[in-house]
Amino acid sequence: RPEAAALHAAVKIVPADVPLLIFVDCLVLLAILARWGQEDFWPDPDEIKHFDIIEACLQELRERQAPTKFVKIKSHSGILMNERADDLAGQGCDCKEDLRWPGPKKLDPLRLSARPSTRAMYAPFPDCNVADKILVSRAAEGVERVAARARGTLFSQSMLNDPINCSVILSSISSQADSTVRVWMQTVCGHYPTMARLHQIYPTKYPSSSCPWCGSGEPETLYHFTSVCSKFHDARTEAHNRVWRVITGALRRAVPPEWRIFIETNIRATGLLRGLPRRRVERESALSPQDMERIGNLRPDAVAVNHELKKIAILDLTRPYDGRDRDANGHPIATPLRTGVNDEAGSGNEESPDHDDTEPSGDPHVEGRRSMIMAAERKQESYKELADVLRQIYGRTEWRIEVLPWVVGVRGVVDAAGIHRAMAFLDIPQQRRSSFVRKTALASVQAFEFLHRVRHSSNPWAIPVVEAMRMGERGLGKRRRKGGSSAVSIWQRWKQLSCDSMRLRLQQSTWRGAWAPKS
Repeated sequence: RPEAAALHAAVKIVPADVPLLIFVDCLVLLAILARWGQEDFWPDPDEIKHFDIIEACLQELRERQAPTKFVKIKSHSGILMNERADDLAGQGCDCKEDLRWPGPKKLDPLRLSARPSTRAMYAPFPDCNVADKILVSRAAEGVERVAARARGTLFSQSMLNDPINCSVILSSISSQADSTVRVWMQTVCGHYPTMARLHQIYPTKYPSSSCPWCGSGEPETLYHFTSVCSKFHDARTEAHNRVWRVITGALRRAVPPEWRIFIETNIRATGLLRGLPRRRVERESALSPQDMERIGNLRPDAVAVNHELKKIAILDLTRPYDGRDRDANGHPIATPLRTGVNDEAGSGNEESPDHDDTEPSGDPHVEGRRSMIMAAERKQESYKELADVLRQIYGRTEWRIEVLPWVVGVRGVVDAAGIHRAMAFLDIPQQRRSSFVRKTALASVQAFEFLHRVRHSSNPWAIPVVEAMRMGERGLGKRRRKGGSSAVSIWQRWKQLSCDSMRLRLQQSTWRGAWAPKS
């Protein structure tokens, strides 16, 4: 329709007795103009609804006396005038003038129309010119979305009510394997089988909710497993490194070439502390030689330097627990705001978790985002002295030096504001930022699946259960579960098979025919 409107305007401007040569990049329009009115041409419904503009174009072309020729050209191929026409078309879309050829409207007197309140509530909402079934389906989707957000489930409160930080993982988790989606759904719905959860469901079978891996006596909640338990410290470090490898791989491809990136390099090895003599820095910053030595040994996940734009970015990944646990009675457990070991895994700045006895807020997703905000503030505090020293070396007004925490939760919830701020500082193109955030969220979920596999592959006999309900000794009937029998029972079954009379007679029988079993 836009091409037909442009053609009508061009033909109407040129006098009828002047030859005209028109270059068109729309093959559909040329086919309709060439075949319209022929006996063997049956237009589709999508073509009939544009009959008003097609009829006007045909009328102008038939009234012309001079020759008129059309030439088909390839669109978006670098042709100068074609690109210029596309630019003018884009400017016309932003124009506030009245439309010359408005789109088709429904002629049914009983057509449906959405109220302004419905459009505002379920935005983005299509206009009233679309089919009625599209309006009904979009309204139904909006009602279902609002109803899902109003539910009291943990998933709706922690994920659906935070579209800014959770929309990325909610829209991209379906692209993962079924096993990944299954583990992720258990975490976001509060059904992940930790000892606290198992003790809540089966108190007789699992008499204690304490962590069986580290022996600290604390309840094994999802937060304890992903952030505190010393048994899985190395696994958390590897999960951190897996996420960071994905981010750095995308970072090297996305940042402009004038940026130089140091991955997991000591600050002293980057050469950034060579700008001024050490004594002057120590005198101006009131730092002792030991403090300068400690700052030089810091190793953030990445340091990006741009000498042309005079920018220095200190990047560090943190993966705090972004949800809320519940106790045996179903009440929320206050998540410590400082997430401890997992925040600093792989960065060389580990600290013990500081447990906060503050009462949890009433909103689950607010508490989860609060832990992410506190994790980002910890990163800011960890590298604050380094940033101040660099500002004294390179000047506070000439160079821009920022500490940019890269915060993503273990369940894929991202700190959208912080990550977009970091990407804007690194001059990452706008069209690549959404895919960058998507890769970060999916990498965090895949890293949690890695932690789940490590936990699942650990010794299952370390989980304390009552003797009558040990694994492999449950009443399963004739079907035996793999690994559920002891060596003694296997040896006794083997002796019975070797002494079976029917098996012995089968081996001693004489076979007739062309085939006989080999002895």
